[in-house]
Amino acid sequence: MDGKDRATWWQRTEHLTALFLGAAFVLSIVSLLVPDGPQALGLPMGELMAGIVVPVLAAILVFLHAARQRQLDRTYRGGID
Repeated sequence: MDGKDRATWWQRTEHLTALFLGAAFVLSIVSLLVPDGPQALGLPMGELMAGIVVPVLAAILVFLHAARQRQLDRTYRGGID
C-alpha cells in the first residue's frame, strides 16, 4: 500500500470511528431524556429504553461499524503493509 492509500485508510477509519462514537453518545443521551411517565410492556418508558432498546441499538451500531471497517480494510488491503 502506498502512502496515499494509507493516509486515505486512516482518514476514513478516523471518520467512521468518530461517527460511531457520536451515534453512541446521542443514543445514550436520548435514553436519559425519555420520561418515565408513559408505560410500555408494564415498565416505565425510560427503564424500557435503558434496559432493552439501548443495548439492542448499541449492538447494531457495533455490527455496522465492524462491517464498514471490514469493507475499508478490503478496499485498502488491510490498512497496513
